[in-house]
Amino acid sequence: MHFRKRLKDWTATLRPPRNSGLDVSQDTSTASVVSSQNNDISVPHACPSNVPNPIPLRLEGLWKKAYSDLQNKNPDLLAQYEKILLSNAELDDSSNENQGDNIDIDPRLETCVKRRLEAIEKLRCKIRIGGKEIEVKKQVRRVVGGILSVKDIITAAVSAEPHVSIAWAGVLFLLYPLAKSFDQDEDAMNGFQAVSDLMVRYAFLERSQAKIYSNSSFTVADPGHDFANLIRSKTVELYVLILEYHMSLATHFDHAGFRRFLHDWTEIDKWHSMLKSITSLDESIGQYLATFAGDDIQKILKELENSQRVVMDSLSVIKENVEETKQIELLKLLPLVGEATFGSLADQNKPECLEGTQTKILREIQTWIESPDDSQIFWLRGMAGTGKSTISRTLAAACQQGKSLIPNGPPLPVNVCLGASFFFDRTKPGRNSVEKLFPSISNKLAYSFPDSRDKICQAILDNQSIGNQNLHNQWSKLISEPLLTLDKELLLPVTLVLVLDALDESVSQDPKEAGEPAHDIGGVLTLITTAEKLQNIRLKIFLTSRPELRSQFYVPYKEANVHDFELRKIPVMSEGANLPKDDITFYLEHQVKRIVSQATVNYSESLAKSTCWLSQDEERKVVRALADKSDGLFIYAATACRFLDGVDCDFDDLQARMREISGYSSEVDSPQDNLDQMYNQILKYSIMYSSRKIKSEKKDFYELFERMIGAVVVLAEPLTIATLEDLLDFAGKETKTRRLLNSLSSVISCGVSFGSPIQLLHMSFRDFLVGQPNRRCLYDEFCIDPRKAHRALFESCLKLLSSTLKQDICSLEDPSFLAKDIGSSLLDRHVRVSVRYASQYWSHHLQQAGVKLLDNDCVHEFLQKHFLCWLEVMSLLQMIPTAIVNTIQLESYFASLPVGIK
Repeated sequence: MHFRKRLKDWTATLRPPRNSGLDVSQDTSTASVVSSQNNDISVPHACPSNVPNPIPLRLEGLWKKAYSDLQNKNPDLLAQYEKILLSNAELDDSSNENQGDNIDIDPRLETCVKRRLEAIEKLRCKIRIGGKEIEVKKQVRRVVGGILSVKDIITAAVSAEPHVSIAWAGVLFLLYPLAKSFDQDEDAMNGFQAVSDLMVRYAFLERSQAKIYSNSSFTVADPGHDFANLIRSKTVELYVLILEYHMSLATHFDHAGFRRFLHDWTEIDKWHSMLKSITSLDESIGQYLATFAGDDIQKILKELENSQRVVMDSLSVIKENVEETKQIELLKLLPLVGEATFGSLADQNKPECLEGTQTKILREIQTWIESPDDSQIFWLRGMAGTGKSTISRTLAAACQQGKSLIPNGPPLPVNVCLGASFFFDRTKPGRNSVEKLFPSISNKLAYSFPDSRDKICQAILDNQSIGNQNLHNQWSKLISEPLLTLDKELLLPVTLVLVLDALDESVSQDPKEAGEPAHDIGGVLTLITTAEKLQNIRLKIFLTSRPELRSQFYVPYKEANVHDFELRKIPVMSEGANLPKDDITFYLEHQVKRIVSQATVNYSESLAKSTCWLSQDEERKVVRALADKSDGLFIYAATACRFLDGVDCDFDDLQARMREISGYSSEVDSPQDNLDQMYNQILKYSIMYSSRKIKSEKKDFYELFERMIGAVVVLAEPLTIATLEDLLDFAGKETKTRRLLNSLSSVISCGVSFGSPIQLLHMSFRDFLVGQPNRRCLYDEFCIDPRKAHRALFESCLKLLSSTLKQDICSLEDPSFLAKDIGSSLLDRHVRVSVRYASQYWSHHLQQAGVKLLDNDCVHEFLQKHFLCWLEVMSLLQMIPTAIVNTIQLESYFASLPVGIK
């Protein structure tokens, strides 16, 4: 009888009534559990009790048969495939112990699969980075969910039958390169998901204790026996196709050298057609199974679907930190320099690149960020005033906001974020050394990349003094090791950009080497190169410095590890040249046009017309004159524009400034000379020859300049104008101090409403005032002696503390109060910001001033009367470690003084 006719007659007798005697409570000896998160889902089996001799459909051992068939077909190909899978597995020597001569498949594949299954439970399919949520493609989530839903079944299967391991090793290995890419071939992704779903389903049927029985008794000669064998045979064919599909798909992505090993395989690029064959064969087997076991198969697969749904729901949820409050407290243990971070209060008035300028370097930086294979470090070198810090801020802003670095360019990929930043400043304690660099970066990473927070906090919990240890320990425990651990849990590629600006302004803390670059810079450069060990987390480190630092602290980097770029002066195009405008000219045109337009609005129309405000031709001449004098330095152009835009000048002043700054002599030897000449012009017009100031006023301004600007130059950290006035005891002089700062707005920033910290807009102005390396200021009234300025600040600090400190300054009336339990509002009422600054830095200014310590002098008297009260304030500020360091340094300073003045 024809088989199809026999099959049709036989199946007519098999269809049981719905909910027939399918007993799911028996045969528990082989019961297993599908683990999905914390839910245990028991899988039923189908063994009808009302059939005398039902035939079981057993699917065990079919991978071994498929392996054997493929080995007979192409043994070299299979051996190479195994070798590649093993070469990419992290196996130790103990993995070789269970190898046996009688096993045709390498048993280490079993170890490989089990380790990958353990790792997959920790994978993060959805993460937060830079305030954004990103997740892997839906196909990858589906694959991960399917694998997790049958994880225990797979583990049991590879233990019982080693040949199963080669199939699952392929799935688990391909999962990573497929998941990491945001732009992979959609067909490949869909195909990988479809085949993985299929494998999960067959694993569930094979090892779920759901032994599938026919619903009728028959003899060996009956078609039921042939039908069971047919299903097994077709399943073996399917498994062979799956193995070949994995090998073909692997070569499609050219991962880990597959194409090198499998180049001579004729099926190498036929994974598209293979998928059709797999799908067709699976459909046929599905029809056979439905015919053979009726509704029982559907019930079993329904259990699988429920299990997968639970897992998929969990994968769509971000892993939340249940101990966030505790973690925030741990992060507070790290010594930080908040002012060094991009976006800090001290950074708020600093400019970014004007759109349309510095496009060459910005385009190169964006390409570097987006390339997964490019150098880990981008080192931008250039002389002072070329715009390095402005480029750093532009980069930081782009990474933080996810925007393009170039006009009308594509935005940065969604998986790129600003991990952390540190802007060095040699005049600011904390920002002028690398001592707190790594703790500051680690703290910022914990917030910009929240998935790293639990790892970082665990490192702090394990060693709460880590923030004060050596650089190697800080880097390893706070950054490298947490990221390496997290790296193994990510399916998504993440790019974290670290911006380290003005590395050369990390200076030696040894008084004998004042102003010299810190020796620890070399250690920092060596440590950050170890980040290349990361795979899924791409750490891109952007450095800026002056040119000489690279040669001074040369580290033997790998050739491809550092992208070196020297930022040179901007070549200013001659007028009339048939070439695009240079960046300096473009910037000046934009700024001068804005200033002219703003002036016309600010002053009456009749006044503007009567004074013949700049015509277009005159405006062009001003721009050309300033461009020529800039000599390619952005700092010159920016400072000149700020001078013209001064808020403390009237209409006539503005015209005079425009004529003066565009017309003074340019017979100078260097760009620095041009800059110095402009600084002299600014002081001349802002203070010396302003028509608003009579002789007595000018004298007051000179004295005010010395105290106020001298303090700004040497302050340990920026202070607002109100706080500085309080510290210097300038009560009643508020109007004058604000007028002074207004007149110097081209070189000093303090915000529109004077609520921002006072800062010099560029370090070159400080060097100009203090005469480093030699005197360049033409006017004695404006020369600042740093030691004298430090002494004045020290005396102001001591005077303020002596008049303010007292026992129980916050009126707590309870010495058992913990500092951390005192509200910030209470502390603000009783300990002013000026008192906090004086408490923290009085000894710093004393040492920088070179004050001689004598018995019964002001320092001796202060320590006798107020030492304990000072410690109380430092305790309230939670700065006892700083107080201890200050005391030790003061003792060392005293010991270093010559005999006779101690």
